[in-house]
Amino acid sequence: MNKKLLITFLSVFAVLFFSLSSCDKDEKKVSEAQEELLPVIPEIVFSDEAEEGGEITQDMIPPGALAEIEDNGTLNPNVQFVASRKAQSIRRIVKQDVYGRELSDDFYYYRKILSAAEKTLYDQMYANCFENDPTFKIQSRVKHDRAMPVLQAVLFDNPDLFWVEPSISYSYGNDGFITEVTIKFNETARNLDAFKKTFYDCADSVLEQAMKLENDVLKVKYIHDVLTYVNEYVLNAPLNQSAYSAIVNKRTVCAGYAKAFSYYMQRLGIPSLVIEGYAGENHAWNLVKLYGDYYEMDVTWNDPVGNPPNRFYYNYYNITTNEINRGRNRNRLSASNIPLAQGTRYSYPNFFGNSPGSNFNSLNYGRPSARLPHIYPDAGSQIASLPSTPASVRPEPSTASAQPSITLVNNTGYDIWWVYISLPDDESWGDDLLDDNEILDNGQSLTINLPYTISSVNRYDIMLEDSDGDGYYKMNTAVTDNARIVFTLADLGGGEAAANSTPMSPQSEAPPSMAPSPPVNTGASRESREYILNSMRQWNQCRSVALTQTQGNIAIYGRDGYSSMGVPSSLVDRLRQAINAREQIEDIHIAESGGWLLFTLNTVYWDGIDSNLDNKLREISRNNEKVITATFNTRGEWILITDKTYSSSSSDIQNWLTQGYNERGGIISVSITDDGVITSVHERGWRIRGSAPQALINALNSSNLDFKRIKICGTAWFFADNNGSYSCSI
Repeated sequence: MNKKLLITFLSVFAVLFFSLSSCDKDEKKVSEAQEELLPVIPEIVFSDEAEEGGEITQDMIPPGALAEIEDNGTLNPNVQFVASRKAQSIRRIVKQDVYGRELSDDFYYYRKILSAAEKTLYDQMYANCFENDPTFKIQSRVKHDRAMPVLQAVLFDNPDLFWVEPSISYSYGNDGFITEVTIKFNETARNLDAFKKTFYDCADSVLEQAMKLENDVLKVKYIHDVLTYVNEYVLNAPLNQSAYSAIVNKRTVCAGYAKAFSYYMQRLGIPSLVIEGYAGENHAWNLVKLYGDYYEMDVTWNDPVGNPPNRFYYNYYNITTNEINRGRNRNRLSASNIPLAQGTRYSYPNFFGNSPGSNFNSLNYGRPSARLPHIYPDAGSQIASLPSTPASVRPEPSTASAQPSITLVNNTGYDIWWVYISLPDDESWGDDLLDDNEILDNGQSLTINLPYTISSVNRYDIMLEDSDGDGYYKMNTAVTDNARIVFTLADLGGGEAAANSTPMSPQSEAPPSMAPSPPVNTGASRESREYILNSMRQWNQCRSVALTQTQGNIAIYGRDGYSSMGVPSSLVDRLRQAINAREQIEDIHIAESGGWLLFTLNTVYWDGIDSNLDNKLREISRNNEKVITATFNTRGEWILITDKTYSSSSSDIQNWLTQGYNERGGIISVSITDDGVITSVHERGWRIRGSAPQALINALNSSNLDFKRIKICGTAWFFADNNGSYSCSI
């Protein structure tokens, strides 16, 4: 199972198997197949009005993208489709993009528009396809005329299922409800591991180059250009209804273009849909979402038959629905509740009109681009830097005689069907440690051997999955030989909780535990602060900042704009997910340890925070209290403010908060530094505890702003009102 790069969908998937020969005699058997989606090549692309890009040469394409795969693996006609016990359970398969970010519902739009019963059938179909088992009984009541639309939804949402044909057989009773299903797989399913390796190797050679580009706009164009450069339209191309035909074979039709584009977008974390419609005959293209707006994209029509590889057309690149509907219309599944494209900012003329050629030669795979600062010239948001993966040296496996072991205890309340353990920096969970027919019942324990000696590795990621597909995680967990690690319901989903929106009653918590501060990299800190300060000057507004000496800096603008450099990659991932979900960013706190808190209008997210604060946030969530603000430092000091209570790590801090509450009213925001300096903003003024910069005190005393945020880091400081008017010295 791929943990961070290849797989990850947050839906429930169910799989049951049957033999068609056992159907009741009153049931009807039906087979349906989708008509092949063939391209319609408009004559306009050959006219003088066609927009033409610059030259591109073969050496500008990564080698894997052009490689002709002569041996795709030997087919074995004797291979049987055998269902394991686990493949018959309800499970959740989670997909992530290449940066390890979980894919949101925006990536599975066709599933979103199905009924509840159809979603269950969708989940079963995906799980069976994923497990390479084509036949099953269904667990929901779905009318027989909806079988094919649900399969289409699965294939449009999941272009990685290249071995699945748009063809289905099913049985249904006299009431019209489906009872049994068989999905048709193509010949690659008989030796799927070999074909998957070929597919991923070819795709990854392109993705590795796309990841070097600075933002999603450039990545979209890069993928468009690669697909039109390497592919040739061939009517009867093998596997032409799949992404495989475009990514590996380089011979395809419109369905292959569209699914390959959507696959690349998913891997890059950019929402994209396959759209089916009619343009004189059946046709397929894409809808792509860039920074909140949808655009229509037809890679096929931008790559007309006979087009030389080094010529690019962009007539159907990031245009609106109104524009693309002049020559076509959506139909079937795509005609129902699918977003319309109204974005114009990143159309080819608006964004690339003054840039000659394709981004292969103008950007050289991610060298600094002069256009990058202008991606958000109006909204003022910069795109955060992509996380880098440092080189690491893997430890040597332990010998059998020196192999340490740990015991996992299942106190989750549910039976566990899958157990995984891997190194924290591994991209995959690896193999399931339970046998196919083995289950770790609730209350039972399991002893497993660790793959490495304790002296070389003492931290692992551990995951248990129950029969519903729910995961229980302990990430980056320290282990010792013969350690006993207990999993409870609190470990569900990794413990990442949200406090959803209870007379203010002070509460005090345990005294702080001291932790050393990490070393300061003043050069990196200065560069990071200059970067966000330049953004703030361009915006002429800033609602809040997070300032650190070792963990980068970030500034927040408007509802969902931000500028950052050097901040933890997990925070960047969560920020992007929140923005994609249209959550309003309220505030961010980063500690010198790398832990962070992210506050949206209705939710708080966190990672690597003080354990006592973590427990308190979970308690707050259970009590249905809305978190207003929270802060912590590496010394174990923390403060948590909700709409009902305020609490802290020590009675000393608690007394100070109580005094401020009594004197100046409710607490709006609070921040604490590693030096123990606390700033709090109240309904009637502000307070500072500790040695704050005198320049900040002077600025606060002379300012007319209605403060909402005050931040300090060493001698640097910042304060702002809710409208983004600010004063700072960073």
